[in-house]
Amino acid sequence: MPILKNHKMVNQSEIARKLGITPAYVHMLLTGKRRSEKYEKAIKELINRELRGKAA
Repeated sequence: MPILKNHKMVNQSEIARKLGITPAYVHMLLTGKRRSEKYEKAIKELINRELRGKAA
């Protein structure tokens, strides 16, 4: 199942930079073309941190 993200919070390039992976790989993870529990979890945590930071 693809991971959804809010485009206004953080973009794929920023996710890739913070996780040390390529933007293309981030795209594949977000669209469900590739699976990685490790990176899917990391992306979800990153987005959750961004949400908490923006709400504060």
